[in-house]
Amino acid sequence: MASNLARYFYGAAERAPGHAAVIHEAGSLDYAGLRDLAESLRPGLADDPRPFAAVLAPRSPFAYAAVQAILAEGKAYVPLNPKFPAERNAYILEKAEITTLLVGAECLENLAALAPLLRKPLRVVLLDSAAAAAGGLSGVEVRPMPALSGCVPAPLKPALSGGGYVLFTSGSTGTPKGVRVTGANVDAYLRSFQAAYPLSPSDRVSQLFDLTFDLAAHDQFSTWAAGATLVAFPEKALLAPLPFARNHGVTVWFSVPALPAFLESARQATEGALPEVRLSLFAGEKLTLNTCLRWRRIAPNSRIANLYGPTEATIAITHFELRPDFPPERALHGGVPIGKTFPGQEAEVRREDGSLCKPGETGGLWLAGDQVAEGYVGDAAKTAERFRARDGKIWYRTGDLVMQDEAGELHYLGREDFQVKVMGYRIELGEIEHALLAASGAAFALADVAPLRNGLDEIYGVLPGACAPRRKDILAGLKERLPAYMVPRSLFFRDDIPVNSNGKMDRQALKAMLLAASSAALSPASA
Repeated sequence: MASNLARYFYGAAERAPGHAAVIHEAGSLDYAGLRDLAESLRPGLADDPRPFAAVLAPRSPFAYAAVQAILAEGKAYVPLNPKFPAERNAYILEKAEITTLLVGAECLENLAALAPLLRKPLRVVLLDSAAAAAGGLSGVEVRPMPALSGCVPAPLKPALSGGGYVLFTSGSTGTPKGVRVTGANVDAYLRSFQAAYPLSPSDRVSQLFDLTFDLAAHDQFSTWAAGATLVAFPEKALLAPLPFARNHGVTVWFSVPALPAFLESARQATEGALPEVRLSLFAGEKLTLNTCLRWRRIAPNSRIANLYGPTEATIAITHFELRPDFPPERALHGGVPIGKTFPGQEAEVRREDGSLCKPGETGGLWLAGDQVAEGYVGDAAKTAERFRARDGKIWYRTGDLVMQDEAGELHYLGREDFQVKVMGYRIELGEIEHALLAASGAAFALADVAPLRNGLDEIYGVLPGACAPRRKDILAGLKERLPAYMVPRSLFFRDDIPVNSNGKMDRQALKAMLLAASSAALSPASA
């Protein structure tokens, strides 16, 4: 069977060309119109021999059409985030050896900032309406594509193989690492997801995630597979999403668990605000029972499911549906179980010595199955470190600590390393510490997360006291080096860093000090 993911969208466009494919801030576009847009971009990719091509665009019809055009040509797409620093996007282009970049009209300023950082020539594909503004950039070959009008009588068929995507996640060495996910990986996920939580053409699926977040891949491909409608939230609606969701008839909601807590703290958690939502999905970080209870008041007619999965295991590999009769005592440390693996996938809980844990014991989570990705692009050492061959299978070591109960349900307990999740983003604290050192020139730097304000986890940084006078410059340097979601919300300047018996900085003791001390005494600086 063909594994190219473009077949889902192209099949839906053939079955129901007039059905709404995407609703966005400016209106809507049917499947035929979105297919026309994808077809208009394909000629710009046709003679590129590289297996990957990149997209630089916000949530928009152009972005979704660009993804389909790349897939239809048998390539994997590599999303760049317009909100990321140009240096980070330039690194991704170089690491993935990208030679073709599809750019939305909203991102011409991003392209201008990116161009001087390129070490190799880059072909840029834009629609005619945006091409003139991109001319004259050094090292960039602009390929304008005329937008097609009207339904394409006989569109090109998608390639049978290839496809998938490469997502760059936070890296502990200060540079992001690219996870290669194939079309077959996504196929396996979609089969299981659709069996457990079937969507239909009448559904309207929320799309709140940036393309660089793998949960955005879920939104797109589950929508196209069902012939449903994607509802792309504009940036300004993310701070108050409930009215936009209600006004556009969202029936399937997907967000990180932190969002309901934010809505509550912002006094936006209106009871009964989303009566049409029938399925609510949460993923990306620990889901608490309290969060579910909050959300059930907002969307009273909805099923609630907790999905779990690192990018390396393709979107979600375990799931748990929280039914109304769920006993509160099963919420370990207040958290909803992450459940059991989808059919055909495997999970093992192992001790540090590699032996299997018994039910009730805490251990590291290992995953196997046809959802597990190929590894990291251009990083054989990192791939060998995290992906291990055993029993004729490839096992991925997640670094997550879990406990499996007597019923076989998995419970997420935390991390083995210095990786954290904030608002669903997986972040290596080491990458932030690299940036803190580079921006400050300090002898040491520490980054961590704690509920310092509003009861929500947020990133903070700690630097020597001598750096305090340069606080503003350090923050400016961090914003040049890191995506906004990775920039510490607070900076603390201290010389009395507690150490443990090994002489290393004691993170937990320091965190306790910061939580106990008053914000005035610590002089936090909001980023």
